[in-house]
Amino acid sequence: MRASFLPAAAAAALLAGGPACAGGSDPKPAKTRTVCRAQADTTSRIGRTRTCHSKEEWAQIDQQRLRDTEQGLESTNHQRQQLDTFRNVVGEGGVLPRA
Repeated sequence: MRASFLPAAAAAALLAGGPACAGGSDPKPAKTRTVCRAQADTTSRIGRTRTCHSKEEWAQIDQQRLRDTEQGLESTNHQRQQLDTFRNVVGEGGVLPRA
């Protein structure tokens, strides 16, 4: 009984998979690899959160963080320039000169 079952199962598998193997119209999409990173929690010295995204999503997140950092640095530099200008106009004593 076992000998007759094996060829029948193989034939059924070939018949069922035949059209799909012969260049089916729906190719499977490529699997995207998930990359996980541990991120520190700013409210705790011990806590870390594990976050998983695809490589493309991580690239977008990294680019956005870089843009945010550059924008923050530009804002800080602008504020420092304004403060230096104010100090030059007011003087070191902190009092406006009398005209």
